[in-house]
Amino acid sequence: FVAIQRQANLWGDRTALDPDPDLGGPRAKKYRLPREMTPNLAYITGLLVGDGTLTYKNALVLSTKDAFIAGEFTRIIADLFGYPVRAKSNGKDYFITSRQIRRFFEQHIGLGYVRAGEKRVPQAVLAAPREIVTAFLQGLFDTDGFAENRYGNVRYSTVSPILARQVQILLLNLGIIASLRPKPTKSGRSYRLSINGADAIAFHERIGFRLPRKRERAALASDVRMSNKEGIPHLEGTLKQIQARIVNTPGKAASLKSEKNINSIFYTYLPAGRNISYDKLDELIAYCRRNGVPCPELEALRENHYFYDPVERIDAGEAEVFDLSVEREHAYIANGFVGHNSTYLRQTALIALMAQMGSFVPAEAARIGLVDRIFTRIGAQDEIHAGQSTFMVEMVETANILNHATPRSLLVLDEIGRGTSTYDGVSIAWAVIEYLHNHPDLRSKTLFATHYHELTQLAELLPGVANFNVAVSEADGEVVFLHTIVPGGADRSYGIHVAQLAGMPRPVIQRAGEILQELEASSGRAVRIEPRTAQQLTLFPETNPLVEELESLDLNTLSPIEALNRLYEWRQRFARDT
Repeated sequence: FVAIQRQANLWGDRTALDPDPDLGGPRAKKYRLPREMTPNLAYITGLLVGDGTLTYKNALVLSTKDAFIAGEFTRIIADLFGYPVRAKSNGKDYFITSRQIRRFFEQHIGLGYVRAGEKRVPQAVLAAPREIVTAFLQGLFDTDGFAENRYGNVRYSTVSPILARQVQILLLNLGIIASLRPKPTKSGRSYRLSINGADAIAFHERIGFRLPRKRERAALASDVRMSNKEGIPHLEGTLKQIQARIVNTPGKAASLKSEKNINSIFYTYLPAGRNISYDKLDELIAYCRRNGVPCPELEALRENHYFYDPVERIDAGEAEVFDLSVEREHAYIANGFVGHNSTYLRQTALIALMAQMGSFVPAEAARIGLVDRIFTRIGAQDEIHAGQSTFMVEMVETANILNHATPRSLLVLDEIGRGTSTYDGVSIAWAVIEYLHNHPDLRSKTLFATHYHELTQLAELLPGVANFNVAVSEADGEVVFLHTIVPGGADRSYGIHVAQLAGMPRPVIQRAGEILQELEASSGRAVRIEPRTAQQLTLFPETNPLVEELESLDLNTLSPIEALNRLYEWRQRFARDT
């Protein structure tokens, strides 16, 4: 928590106030006001946020039937303000009717005039040291929280979604994970925080209840129960594989049917759509070990002990997805649509960043290691004002990455070496890959996108290198990019097809294809390439391929359906040339 200056410096001496008509005039009774935020003041604030009525302009009311809370509220208000709290005849409402005290809580604590569904953690608490936050949470949980009679797990409920999320974050800052779920009620919706197992133990140790009857249940807390995960999602497919593995393992020491606790996982949990807990997972792993059934995926899951906060709802929708990071002057690349390799690199970096901050990632399951830094070298831009060309900027950024990356870094490199001649570029890119792979103090996790086909052979030379490419479907001369990454190196580039998708004139596309064929046939050597002039297709040119095929046909043996198929084939092949 970020500590702030002591409230005495901010609030000043408030033991006496000048006459203020808004506070009842010169004759209104004045009370002493605290000069700093203390744990007791924070505790009272927690009680009021929990069970207080905050909508009155001139009063504060705490509703409670608990004698301990009522006594603490009355005692602390008298100690801090010198104000005698009074109770209504109903025996549960304790009120403060001083405008001066009410305004103090509004202006200096941040306890505004809000309804129950709009309550939130006051700003003075959010900016306070740990001991203040802890005391506030004690007041909040004394009123609206409780510890279960079995296992001592802690629950907290509120009708304010903002308050629920803020309390969850405060607990997380104290090292306590709480799951947040909506809970329908007759009057609307409330929100429940659940703290289980080891996290419940941490709550009792680091925060705890002041209320004695709730504090006593701290002794019931046990880390044997599943911790605050609401079960382990995404296990259905894995559990079915484990079940088949168990059934197919001969000579087991104990059959599956004889172990009711294990059998229930496959015949009770799965059919009911329930997620097993980590406790139940331990039982399954122990059974597999006793019976010689391999289960590495379950052991890895237990070792990581992930915290899951499942997505509540996903709404279906359709939208064209653009790569907004493509510069406007480069938007001709597939019209900016997501599909080129730099987008794949960016999404990997973003997913890694989301995982490090504890966010969800867009996947059913993902295994992402720790990353200390993310380095990127994507895009092409110059810095003319600094005297640096596009290629110089590329080299400066690459040099910075190689000099500062660590084994824990994620490197995202796109088209290193493309800003210079082909052989220079290939040589630089090749050397960079070897350096990243072989340097004993580096070996960072790296994604390296390139169109240099020469680099794909590095997968055969360096054991830590693997090739992947964007899947492409090609039929009848048409190319469709499948937006899927598959293992292996690409057999060729599809730059001309991308240019065609971008709307390049047809003569340019045709001429580019001709030049590409000549260059590939000459192994890239400089040759004179004569342009092929477009000709009108005549009926009987001497070298027309259509005529040659017609002459080779045996009309006596050609069936009608074969003739139709041949006509259709010719139309597909030769119509594009007209």
